Amino acid sequence: MDTFGAKLNTLLKDAATRFKGFEYSSKTLKEEVEKYERRRKFWLKVVRLPC
Repeated sequence: MDTFGAKLNTLLKDAATRFKGFEYSSKTLKEEVEKYERRRKFWLKVVRLPC
C-alpha cells in the first residue's frame, strides 16, 4: 500500500519532468508532507467524527 509521501513523490517527479521551471527535491517532498501532517492534525481536532 502506498503512503501519502510515496504518492506525492510520484506526482512531484512527474510534474518536474512535464513543467519547465518546476523544481523538485527531497526537501520539497519533506516540506509538503509536513504541511499535510499539520493540516490533518488540525482537522482531526476540529472535526470530531463519530467512531
